[in-house]
Amino acid sequence: MEKVKRKKCESWFYRPLWHVAKLFGAFYVSKNKMVFHPYEGKIEEPAIILGNHGSFFDWYYMISCLNGVFPHFVMSRYYLTDHWYAKFLRAGGVIGKSVFAPDSQSAISLVRILKQGKSIALFPKARLSASHKGELIPQDTAAFVK
Repeated sequence: MEKVKRKKCESWFYRPLWHVAKLFGAFYVSKNKMVFHPYEGKIEEPAIILGNHGSFFDWYYMISCLNGVFPHFVMSRYYLTDHWYAKFLRAGGVIGKSVFAPDSQSAISLVRILKQGKSIALFPKARLSASHKGELIPQDTAAFVK
């Protein structure tokens, strides 16, 4: 019986692609007033990084604060099917997930990436308050991921 070769979780231009995406994000949000508080230490990989998701460019804000760690982001499969940029998202290490349905394939991909020593970024739920300020991620969500 032949052994099946496992597919690597990232392509050869994974990091350069994220540097280009970060440059694009910086250009797009350059008129916004932002204050970054980068993480002072070194993130030990593998890691699961939780973020609060309130805007389209939260991936940019997260990468700007992680000091050289480029995690694999989890995103709806919708963005990985029909659009012309799906190939760039896949090359950048984006993991597709089904929305409002059980998805064992995504869970298998996440475990595989963690076993390879890479990091994962999750935005479990968009939480904005009536005052347009972000709310904290619920403790039960963090406990579930843990």
